[in-house]
Amino acid sequence: MPRPDQDSESARREHADGLLRALQRHDARRERARLRLFLGACPGVGKTVAMLEDAKARAARGQNVLVGLVETHGRRETSEHVGPLPQLPRRRVDYRGIVLDEFDLDGALQRRPDIVLVDELPHTNAPGSRNAKRWQDVVELLDAGIEVWTTVNVQHLESMHDVVAQVTGISVAETVPDGVLDRADEVVLIDASPETLLDRLRTGKIYAPDVARRAEQQFFKVGNLLALRELALRCTACRVDDEVQAYRQDAAVAGTWAVHEHVLVCVSAAPTSRAVVRAARRLADGLKAPWTALAVDVVHSAWGHDNRARVAGHLAYAESLGGQSRVAYAQTAADGIMALAGELNATRVVVGRPTHPRWRDRAFGSLIDDVVRRSQGLEVHVVRTDPAPAETTAAPKPHATDLRPWFEMLVVVALATVVAAAIDGILPFSQLIMVYLLGMVVVAVRCGSAPSWVAAGLSVAAFDFCFVPPRGTFAVSDVRYLLTFAVMFVVGIVVSGLTDRLRRQVIFAQQRERHVALQATLTRELAAAARLTDVAELVAGPIEQQLGTPLRLVETSGNLVACSKNLDVVWSMADRGRAVWSAERGERCGRGTQHLADGDWTLLPVALAGQTLAVLAAHAKADRQRDPADWPTLEAMTGQLGQALARIAAAEQAASTERRAERQELLNTMLSAVSHDLRTPLAALAGSIDTLARTHGDDGDLQQTLLASCRQQIDQMDMQIHNLLEMSRIETGELRLHTEWNSLEELVGTALQRCERLLGGRPVNVQLPPDLPLVNCDARAIEQVIVNIIENACKYSAAGQALAIAAWAAPGRIELAIADEGPGFEPGDLANLADRFFRGTEGRARGGFGLGLAICRALLEAHRGSLTFGNQPKGGARVTLSLPLEPAPAVPAIGSCNED
Repeated sequence: MPRPDQDSESARREHADGLLRALQRHDARRERARLRLFLGACPGVGKTVAMLEDAKARAARGQNVLVGLVETHGRRETSEHVGPLPQLPRRRVDYRGIVLDEFDLDGALQRRPDIVLVDELPHTNAPGSRNAKRWQDVVELLDAGIEVWTTVNVQHLESMHDVVAQVTGISVAETVPDGVLDRADEVVLIDASPETLLDRLRTGKIYAPDVARRAEQQFFKVGNLLALRELALRCTACRVDDEVQAYRQDAAVAGTWAVHEHVLVCVSAAPTSRAVVRAARRLADGLKAPWTALAVDVVHSAWGHDNRARVAGHLAYAESLGGQSRVAYAQTAADGIMALAGELNATRVVVGRPTHPRWRDRAFGSLIDDVVRRSQGLEVHVVRTDPAPAETTAAPKPHATDLRPWFEMLVVVALATVVAAAIDGILPFSQLIMVYLLGMVVVAVRCGSAPSWVAAGLSVAAFDFCFVPPRGTFAVSDVRYLLTFAVMFVVGIVVSGLTDRLRRQVIFAQQRERHVALQATLTRELAAAARLTDVAELVAGPIEQQLGTPLRLVETSGNLVACSKNLDVVWSMADRGRAVWSAERGERCGRGTQHLADGDWTLLPVALAGQTLAVLAAHAKADRQRDPADWPTLEAMTGQLGQALARIAAAEQAASTERRAERQELLNTMLSAVSHDLRTPLAALAGSIDTLARTHGDDGDLQQTLLASCRQQIDQMDMQIHNLLEMSRIETGELRLHTEWNSLEELVGTALQRCERLLGGRPVNVQLPPDLPLVNCDARAIEQVIVNIIENACKYSAAGQALAIAAWAAPGRIELAIADEGPGFEPGDLANLADRFFRGTEGRARGGFGLGLAICRALLEAHRGSLTFGNQPKGGARVTLSLPLEPAPAVPAIGSCNED
């Protein structure tokens, strides 16, 4: 038992820590602006009126209060409550021919009042506003140091969305994140009974008469109003409870405040603990209170293997009955119970009636007496512990006893006897006792408490037998030696006990350090994870090594997520079925739980906001229960993994949304281009064909001219449609390259043949060295690149102007340049020429979709090449494409085969 001065010192230390936390919280609140939130159950309770009345009182005391926005909904009573308060002019937004009045955020930031009133926090701002939601405007005001008062109904809280939809049958579209409520410095509950609300509704104080009739039939039902009122009261009560807990921690309040009931039941390794758990469940049900099962791992008396398995089963049993489970580490069981009772603000503690002999309580103290003496208003319930027959007969599987600590204990005592015999006669007789005490300390450090107690008795016996006259017997010639033996035994027991306790504290500190290191690793590594497989590799890699047990991340379908680490444990179809069950039910199962306990895996759902994202599988040996100390670590892991997976899913969804938006933009642009740019050649074709029909073959030259014009327009349409289809293939990821070794001279020749009509007889100067190396590429794709560049050059240069095509080999690449004699590129366009739908600066666009050069760049990048643009010194544009050079395949020499 700790001494009174130790208790007072611990209390003073806790009080000092509480004061430090209170100062830190006070400084944090002082550094940011205050948020005052008026919370109601539904429209009409009077939130806006209450806010305006409090604001007028503040203005009367000299504070600068500004009405940023108050929604009166045409009610004269609400407008009258604004009174003399200055109002901020609203920002007018023209949206699709409708003028909307919105909150002027910039005006409020410019005026910087002491307090600004912003009504209807969940409101969605008009398109084009700086922030999408009004609550984001409020956050910006707070960040600017301006105190904000606002209103919100409970059904608009994000966490209440599903509950409200289930109760009222109405899905609320506008919601506010619960983080805004958590940030509020003060929450003012505005309450009204359903009868009062219905009376206000019928008298037109909430909605206009026609709207009020529909609202009374759909939303303003007595059942809905009662349910919403209860949600508002519970929400406020939870916040007040958090504030009470924060105050108790800051003020270092040791006792519990019975503001609400909470039952704490103590379990141990005894089989009667299940009966105690059932009694606590009945007590909690009668009080309609939450309850928690607690197991205290006493530092100086850690659980053995069998006891640990029993405790794990009892905690799992408590969870199966609807309670929570906790494991505490403390110097004594009473310390752990009182610490958790204070943390949970428990009002009742349930313990089982002791079954051990009374002398143990007198010798080592009674747990029940300690708890009762330190309860300070906490009610202690002692229940009968008559277990069920199945519980008394159930026993863990026997395990082989480890004899090594006992063997080491015998060796240490024998070695101490040898050392004492060696120094006998050289050093004083009292020094021999020190040798045996040193041996006891060594045994306590290496072997534990039980061997150290036996070592104390054996050391006294060996000292008596070997060194106390008459030697060689256990007889004592001097009675004073009996006192020496007693002191030696007691000192040995005390020293061994303290040493063993210190050893266990070191082990406990190492476990805590491992837990902290595990959380730090999770936080650091998960922040950098960008894919689900990255998280799986982290779980099966560093986290598995730190936790010391095989871990796997499992999809909700039951399949293991692919990871780089080789599987050294079996994942069977039965394990997959358990994982699916855990994902569907949102409950843990497998080894050490109450559900599907057969198997070697413990499965915990990784969930966030009630949605299971994956399952964490922790392997355990088939002959042991899951260590209760593992549960807090595994639960913390699932929480962090859930946040990481939700972040990854949100990022993937955002990327998918962006890709869909880009594809939609592409589709819209293509449709626009088809409706406009293809109309011109179609009109020309129609006109030419009509003229041909009227000439009846009289004018052959005119017919040939018209036919040539038709062919030119058809070629232009074919090129544009081909570009549309090619860009569609590139955007949808359907582009597949079929590379082979090609001659650049053949590629250029084929492209010029395809552009023969487009060139229209203009001169083309081709300079291709005969020793150009082969290029490993997709011939069709590179030909398309050359055709698009030639088509672009012909479009922006006059008819008859020459084109120049040259190629050369450079280190590691081969380059092909195509130049014209036209006006060249505008300097401001060079950076955007290969962008999709870019058609040059205004006044220079020559039709088309602006896809030709974009397709060229995409095809070259698929070949690991590049596309560059520039102007020639004497005028004209120059486009250079570059392709990487690879070692050409060896061509076998003719006649190299030997004939037999």
